[in-house]
Amino acid sequence: MKKQSLHLIINAGILLLLGLIVILVINLSVTQNPEDLLFNQMVDLVDETNIENPSGTAYQIVDYKATAVSNNGTIVGTVYNVKIRNAYELSSSDRGYGYIELLVGIKDDKVSVSIVTLEQSISYIAGIQKYIYEYYDHIPYMSVLSVPDYNAAPAADLESGATASTSTDTIRSIIWTAVQIHYSLAENDPLVDYLGEEYILEHDITFAATEHISLKQNIISSTIVPGGYIYTVTDEGEYEGYEGTHTGSITLLVIFNESHEIVAIYMPEDLYGQTLGFKSNNDDYLEMFYGKTLSEISTIITDNADLHTGATYSKNLIGSILESLVSEVA
Repeated sequence: MKKQSLHLIINAGILLLLGLIVILVINLSVTQNPEDLLFNQMVDLVDETNIENPSGTAYQIVDYKATAVSNNGTIVGTVYNVKIRNAYELSSSDRGYGYIELLVGIKDDKVSVSIVTLEQSISYIAGIQKYIYEYYDHIPYMSVLSVPDYNAAPAADLESGATASTSTDTIRSIIWTAVQIHYSLAENDPLVDYLGEEYILEHDITFAATEHISLKQNIISSTIVPGGYIYTVTDEGEYEGYEGTHTGSITLLVIFNESHEIVAIYMPEDLYGQTLGFKSNNDDYLEMFYGKTLSEISTIITDNADLHTGATYSKNLIGSILESLVSEVA
C-alpha cells in the first residue's frame, strides 16, 4: 500500500474517531429528557415516593415526588410528577380523553415545569406549550399564584372571541398543589371539610370580577358537592375595637351545589379583618342560609334583623356581603 493512501486511511480514521467523541460529548451534555429541561442539565430521578393515585373519570393529582441528582451524585433539586385527566373526548388521544403529564422542578425556591405528555385538542397544544414554558421558567414559588389567566386558543379562534383556558387554569392549580406539598402549605386545607378529599376546582373564566366578588370557581370534582361552584365575596365595614372604632374587611367563600343552593359558607380566618375573638359568634347565623338560593338570601337577612349574635358589626357586614352577592350575580 502506498504511503499516501495509508496516510489518507489514518486521517479518515482519526476524523471518524473525533466525530464519535463529539457525538458522545453532545449526548452527555445536552439536556434531552423532561427532567433535564427543569434544571438545564442532565439529571437522574432517584428516591421516588408515591403521593396520590389516579382514580375516577377525571382527576388532578400529584403522582410522585423524586430527587434530581447530577451525574456525580450531587442533589440538584426536587421533582414532582403531576397528572391531569379530564372527561373531554379526544379522538387524537390513545386514551380517548384529554390527558396532561408534567414535571414540576423546585430548586432554590424557584419553580420550573416541563411537559411529559400533552394530549389535548390539536389546535390548543401550541398555546398550552407556550403557556407552560413562558410562565413557569424558574419563577419564585409564591409567584405561581400570580400567573395570569391564559387563553390557549389559536389566533384564528381568538379573533372570533373563542376561549380555551380550562386546561391552563387546571395546570396552574396542580402546580400550586405541588408547591403546597413541597413547602407544607397545604397541611390544613379547610375546604376539605366542605368538599371532601382530593376535590378539584377551576376558575370560571366566563365570570368577570365585580365590585365585591373577586372570583368564581367551579367544583370539577368533589365527593360532597359535585358540580357546584364557589363565589369569593369581600366587603369592609366599621366595628368597635378595643381602642375605638375601626374599619375591617371580611371575606366569605359561598359554596353552592348544582341545584344553586348554598351548602356552606366558609369565612377564612386569615382574611377576617375584624375582632378575631368574635369570629365564631356568627357561625349559627351563617348556617341559616344553608339550603337557600340567591333569591331567598334577602328574606333571611330581613327576618333576622333583630337577631343578637354578640358580634353585631360583623353580623351586619356579613348580611351586606351576601346582599352584594345577590345583586352582583343577578
